[in-house]
Amino acid sequence: MYVTKYEAPWCGSCKQMKPLLDKLVEDGVITLNTVDISVNPQAAQVAAVRSVPTLIVYDEVVGQVEVGRFYSVSPDFLTAVNVKQE
Repeated sequence: MYVTKYEAPWCGSCKQMKPLLDKLVEDGVITLNTVDISVNPQAAQVAAVRSVPTLIVYDEVVGQVEVGRFYSVSPDFLTAVNVKQE
């Protein structure tokens, strides 16, 4: 799965989720693109991002079709990126 994470340097929640997202990248579960909205506010506007963090999951096979939007690394997010939960 392909995930775009919209974040900002002042966002504590963004920093908290970084280790888990890095692990998902390391394990080959997701491909992660990060957008700093303080540097690129236009990208956030185009994607209709209203708060940070915002994680947008895309289906790579279908070709950039949005699967879902999440505001944390929640069980729903993990399900969307096909992570088996115990």
